[in-house]
Amino acid sequence: MARQQQPQPRPRPTDRFVHYDRSEFGGNFDAEVDAGSRTVTIIIAVDFTPAGGASRLDEIVQQIPKFKADLQSVVEGAWSNQYGLKSGCTGEVWHTRFRILYGAKNPHATIYLHPDTPGGRSNAGEEAGEGAANLQISDTEYKVLALIENDQCCSLKVTTLACSG
Repeated sequence: MARQQQPQPRPRPTDRFVHYDRSEFGGNFDAEVDAGSRTVTIIIAVDFTPAGGASRLDEIVQQIPKFKADLQSVVEGAWSNQYGLKSGCTGEVWHTRFRILYGAKNPHATIYLHPDTPGGRSNAGEEAGEGAANLQISDTEYKVLALIENDQCCSLKVTTLACSG
């Protein structure tokens, strides 16, 4: 008689450390929950594809390492510890962090990196296609910094989660 394999128990938010994969979030990101420090880390795996024409391909390839470092710094600086998740059960506020992961085998998003172009327009989401973004080299300097300066992201926002037992 064949023995039935028991399904693995789902992680509980009260476990000390839990990793949730993209299947829990529509494929958009992974998350790690650290109950000890009451921190939720959103992890977005990204890869890059040089774009914008063969004549400037070498220029883009040479600038990818700097763009990666700038993007990591700007995203983490703008979003980490700016949002909170409040437990509907205990009332405790959990802090959020954001981390960009490079070199993953199965990225959440592909950034098509273009040279700076006068009048060029960057986009992401539906305009660029699911899991894609079209960005220019200077976008980490101007577009994200404008968001920060307009204070659209930088005061702590708390979302209360329902208590599920």
